Amino acid sequence: MTEEPLISLCMIVKDEEESIEGCLKSVSGIVDEIIVVDTGSSDNTVSIAKENGAKVYYKEWKNSFSEARNESLKHANGKWILCLDADEQLDKKAGQQLRELLKTTRYDVLTFPMLNYYGASVSSDQCVSLGKIKCFRNKLSLKYVTDIHEQLDLSEVDAEQEGEVDIPIHHYGYLDQYVKGKKKTERNLQLVKQQLEKEDNGWMRYYLAAEYYQQKKYIEALKELDTALFQYLKKGLKPPAYIYRLKYTILVERKQWKFVREGIEKVLMLYPDYVDLWFYKGMALYNEKEYDEAIYCFEECIRLGESNLSYYTVKGVGSFNSWFYKGLCYKKLNQQDQAIISFIHSWLLSPNNKILVNEIRKIVKYFHGWMELLESNLSKVESEKVKQFFQQ
Repeated sequence: MTEEPLISLCMIVKDEEESIEGCLKSVSGIVDEIIVVDTGSSDNTVSIAKENGAKVYYKEWKNSFSEARNESLKHANGKWILCLDADEQLDKKAGQQLRELLKTTRYDVLTFPMLNYYGASVSSDQCVSLGKIKCFRNKLSLKYVTDIHEQLDLSEVDAEQEGEVDIPIHHYGYLDQYVKGKKKTERNLQLVKQQLEKEDNGWMRYYLAAEYYQQKKYIEALKELDTALFQYLKKGLKPPAYIYRLKYTILVERKQWKFVREGIEKVLMLYPDYVDLWFYKGMALYNEKEYDEAIYCFEECIRLGESNLSYYTVKGVGSFNSWFYKGLCYKKLNQQDQAIISFIHSWLLSPNNKILVNEIRKIVKYFHGWMELLESNLSKVESEKVKQFFQQ
């Protein structure tokens, strides 16, 4: 008797020849079957999928990601369903643990840490992390809802059956080459407006704001974010943290420090453990020359770290960027010993940061006691690593 497959990978694709092979190779030896629903590819996506062992099904695209994704679930035979997009890859090293984990876990629905890379090329220093449900038991017969930014309908799932796994999924779809090449923003904007005609709510208003933000239409984005906040508050609901995060991201990028200061304190009362918000507060204080108060904020960022999967978290805000800004604050306060220690801590976490390296080199040129300072504040291994690099 043939053993029932453990994991079915379910995907929906269209013109993904540049990325689909990397995705499928990342799960090689981990999943038992690959289900690919193609919605109208005109390139080599289908042939690449078949070459990598996928069962390919076809479905006409009807402007609904949920409809297409639900079609893929119909063909899955495994005990568990793993959902990936073509521009995502399961962490190969950690991914090997997935099979054993699924055999023993008591949970029905699993959240994975998503590492979303952005910019011109892949850099571990340029990514945004967030927990996302990517795997669930097939027996639950779960379905996706909404035409865009589809989510699993978990209304019938007990919250105690939802768990987290420490197996990263790497997402490359926000890299410049993919965003520009596929014109995702224009497509997404149309689909979000289509969804809003069906149901106008704060969640979808947020996504409309996010699309405006991608187009640098900041006024329009802020207007939609305020609408989203109002819709939640009108219902007596606590607005999701990601709405506030995008609002203050825009205000920070526009250097509107006064508005950041005026509102972010109240938001931190709602989300005191959100590291990005503490970082934005610190940025505002630094730019308003309130350096001691800013240092407190950056220390809070370092304490909180970046491991909370409940929030969108930019890499660095709970580590090297906060150490860097602490250093800048101490430099402004003429506390050179604290400045260099802060810069060194930042460098140890982000050694390829050229701006940071230049800051450290400027200080060590005239700060003659810097090596002794390292020995009293760092481990022997860290101290030697720093000396070797900056004595070159």
